[in-house]
Amino acid sequence: MNKIKSKALFLAIIGLSATFFSNDFGVIDIEKTAIIVALGIDIDESEGYIVSTQIATPDPASEANVLNDQTTIEGKGKTIAQAVDNVGKNTGWYPLLTYCQLIILGEKVLDTDIMDILGVFVRTDKVPSSALVAICEGKAKEVLSATSPLDSVSSFAIEKILVKQIAKTDCVAMVNVKDFACGYYGISGFSYAPYIKTVDTDAKNTAGGESEKSQTTSLFDVTQTCYFDKGMSKGKLNPSQTLIFNILGKKTLEAYLTLENIEIFGQKADATFNIENFSSNKKVIADENGLTLDISLNATLALRDANKTGDLKSLSAIVDIPDAVLNAAELELKEIIQSIFIKTQEEKCDVFKIGETLFKFDYNNYEKFKDKIFNSKLNLTIKCNSVKK
Repeated sequence: MNKIKSKALFLAIIGLSATFFSNDFGVIDIEKTAIIVALGIDIDESEGYIVSTQIATPDPASEANVLNDQTTIEGKGKTIAQAVDNVGKNTGWYPLLTYCQLIILGEKVLDTDIMDILGVFVRTDKVPSSALVAICEGKAKEVLSATSPLDSVSSFAIEKILVKQIAKTDCVAMVNVKDFACGYYGISGFSYAPYIKTVDTDAKNTAGGESEKSQTTSLFDVTQTCYFDKGMSKGKLNPSQTLIFNILGKKTLEAYLTLENIEIFGQKADATFNIENFSSNKKVIADENGLTLDISLNATLALRDANKTGDLKSLSAIVDIPDAVLNAAELELKEIIQSIFIKTQEEKCDVFKIGETLFKFDYNNYEKFKDKIFNSKLNLTIKCNSVKK
């Protein structure tokens, strides 16, 4: 009996070893694999989808094989999957999408249902659902081909901007594949994505002791936001609207508000305030008067900078903010929120997720009012306070 068990154990070990070692310990063969770190997707009426794959290659001089160079190769197809597969057919490399963390859609996709494109990334597990989604001005291929002083790989530079901003200053409305799909299939059908604009700049290159050479490089402005109703583009939020959209939707770690031509230190000045604490509450009221979106928010402001200086006390880290300035801040916040509300109500895009809120918290009234969402009224209660000593 013991001999039979020992023989079975031996055969099991041999079988598992053969399975494991046949894959070279699971190590990727860099010579046969294209490690795709970003995808750019454009639409051509005659050729279908044009998928630009940004492939990071290791630096031979680096012992750690750090990915610090880029190659952009495109594939074409009637579907996204076919276009990606054609990248492998044209190069002989297997297109590995496991490390793809950024999907950039060219501006022309705004004329289509975005989920017709992103659906493949939800359907497959080859691309992580945490991959970021963004829309770009012009063609996605041009953004991926840009040279940036922020990183030797352009997609890495864009990722740094997206992740840093969402973690700190709330200037960018970051979204990934999973969250975009959740919004698309949600009650309100609302989804969004950051909008990338390329800003050209000149950089000097003196590497290797050569004389200075001027090279055009690119920075990226991602402070605008595209918003969608059931995958169809409805418009863009400007930078100030994007900021308020972000801080209304989540806990804010750090945000700034600039007021122009206000009375401070006894003179007119432009001033920037740090929003140190920001809390908001949103509810939907359904009654005989229809639907009302009620938003209340409280913000604590601290003076960060002003282009005019008063007495010595004005240089303190904590400066009492005059009531008139606090009132101006309240008015500024109110006008921004109202501008978003009016704009999206006219375009019939439920940015504030009125329908979803009604469905979750007042389901009995949902069927009655679901067709009256874009006739809703807005009630705002805004209070700004000065940081205390």
